[in-house]
Amino acid sequence: MRGSASTYIKQRGLTELKIAGWGGPADELRYGITQELQHLIPRLNYALRGISEQQRLAIYNKWNNVSVVEDIDYQVAIQILGILAAIIFVLMLRNYNIKIYSQALEVKNKQLEELRGNLERKNQQLDFLSAHDPLTKLYNRHYFNSQYIDKKQDENNVEPMCLIIMDVDYFKLINDNFGHNTGDIVLAKLAELLINTVRGSDVVTRWGGEEFIILCPKLALQSACELCQRLAIQIQQTQFTDGVKITCSFGVAQREANESILMCLDRADKALYRAKDGGRNQTCIDTKAVDF
Repeated sequence: MRGSASTYIKQRGLTELKIAGWGGPADELRYGITQELQHLIPRLNYALRGISEQQRLAIYNKWNNVSVVEDIDYQVAIQILGILAAIIFVLMLRNYNIKIYSQALEVKNKQLEELRGNLERKNQQLDFLSAHDPLTKLYNRHYFNSQYIDKKQDENNVEPMCLIIMDVDYFKLINDNFGHNTGDIVLAKLAELLINTVRGSDVVTRWGGEEFIILCPKLALQSACELCQRLAIQIQQTQFTDGVKITCSFGVAQREANESILMCLDRADKALYRAKDGGRNQTCIDTKAVDF
């Protein structure tokens, strides 16, 4: 199809046609001429070049039926801008809420981690307290019973094992003359001395009051008596507190074949009573006393 848009619109009768977008009289003036009048072309071009912009627009509007109407719907634009602003606000509010929630969650996670750490430490403390004496930090009677008396032992074990029960001589006089606080200091320092003297494999337990048990695995009776002698000498040479010096009595028993630890402990306890009845500050085994 040849011809301008204006001619086409006129032919079709589209008098109310509206085209959305940018438009304007930007067409240049053109002319057509028959072949026999070609000699007029230079003059016509000269005339066109002399036409001003105002004259060009007048000619354009006269022969062109297309009008440019600037019809901007500001209300729609405002609505669109309002919707965009609302969307941006919602997104910013959502991001802000997510940030606040993340910060709160981080704080809660830190608090939870602290609580978990505290709980683990409390459990460790409870485990320690359930098995140790709070004053001397030695194993307590509950631990010894659960590990060596209540638990079934291999009574056919042929390896030697000795039990030593020791008692602080006249400990009641220390409490009466110097006070219970001094007595506690003596017991705590005595426990430290015991730990530093026995072997790493030996188990030292505070049996109750001023009485202690030393379980010596893989140790024969003679070696257990030598250990008691070393302990007795170090105890006598130690200045505990406030000028207090102490001595201890020892009862020793070697576990026999097919004998329970409870029975061996009972024999060691009887040996301790013989040592105390014999004048204290000595070691007794099942059959005889050994003076220091």
